[in-house]
Amino acid sequence: MLTYEKDVKPVKMTAREAHKRSVGTEEDYIKLLIDVYNFIHEEVDNRNTSIDYWIDSLYLADRVFNELV
Repeated sequence: MLTYEKDVKPVKMTAREAHKRSVGTEEDYIKLLIDVYNFIHEEVDNRNTSIDYWIDSLYLADRVFNELV
């Protein structure tokens, strides 16, 4: 069931601002990519053949996956 709040005021923003809010910044992506590479390097040094690394943002997870592939 959908509800409507009369007290909610619409927020005006550009498409670019909305995109930045939804996907994060390029700095977030670079930091995450460095963390993932460091984690993989440590696990390879420990002779692990599989790892689990959870990323909260689907967009960032997809970008990191495509970079690794």
